Amino acid sequence: MLGSVGSILALTNAASSNALKVYGSDAGGGDTINAVATGTGNAVSAGVMVLLVCTSYDRTTDVGTWRMINSTASAVAAFTSGTIAGVTIDSSVIGGSTPAAGHFTTLDTTGNFLSDILFTDATYDIGKSGATRPRDIFTSRDVTVGRNFAVAAGTATFTRTTSSAAETQGLNVTDTRTGAGATGWAGKFDLEANVALGAYANGVYGYLALGASGKVTGLGSGSVGEIVLSAGCVDGTYACFEAEMGMPSGAKTGTAASFLYLSLYGADASTFDTNGYLFQLAGVTKNTGKLLADVTTGSTARPVQVLKCLTPDGVRYVPLYSTVAIGA
Repeated sequence: MLGSVGSILALTNAASSNALKVYGSDAGGGDTINAVATGTGNAVSAGVMVLLVCTSYDRTTDVGTWRMINSTASAVAAFTSGTIAGVTIDSSVIGGSTPAAGHFTTLDTTGNFLSDILFTDATYDIGKSGATRPRDIFTSRDVTVGRNFAVAAGTATFTRTTSSAAETQGLNVTDTRTGAGATGWAGKFDLEANVALGAYANGVYGYLALGASGKVTGLGSGSVGEIVLSAGCVDGTYACFEAEMGMPSGAKTGTAASFLYLSLYGADASTFDTNGYLFQLAGVTKNTGKLLADVTTGSTARPVQVLKCLTPDGVRYVPLYSTVAIGA
């Protein structure tokens, strides 16, 4: 067999039972096929087609190196759109971590894959860290990750536009625990710094922006915390929002430190000053001993209601007045 680099020969053993052998040319030092010497030959089973590709040629010695790619079909059905139907590529010929001399280490295709791309399970990678990596990945549907998702640089940006009028989630993370005694988070965000940061820094940022025609007919919020309790909650402490301030040895409190910081901004901030509230309480039933209770005795300028709170000293009550004219 003689040919230039890149030459491809297709050969089919059309016999029903007899094997066929392919030999390299003995011109010069003798061609090799799949690193097999000229005089040995490479078997082609009955009913099998092979492609023989010339991967190198030495003009001085007149020796060519060929790779033989076996198929499991008796013939190639078609060469269309850069695809080869019915061909299974031997992993020892294309790929592998340490391919022998003359083996292909790259697969170049300008066409389309017409079937699944399958791997030996949990054995091989697509690219390597810092080298031989693909660039961008575009999918029309789902990506399922069996372990970690890491972003080495830049910003992990999830952008979506939808015209659906139904309830949707831009990012839905479901963490199901089946191990008793487990701790942790469904989602955890860490912002860590050992330098002086700028005007603001947030571990988690929730943002709801409504345009000139945008609005919510029900309830809108920048972030929400919700707990659904069950009959099994016979002990433990539960809170929709938890605020913790860590103070390791030597820590300072800066200009001011608090569990809660509330701020208002914008050209029409005065509109909120007039119409806004510090908080809104809904869904509770007002009664004696409840979270919200009326105060039935006392002077005219007295609290009309109280909110029940739990402090380190026990249950305490925050007074609520129905007027700003609070008596002495």
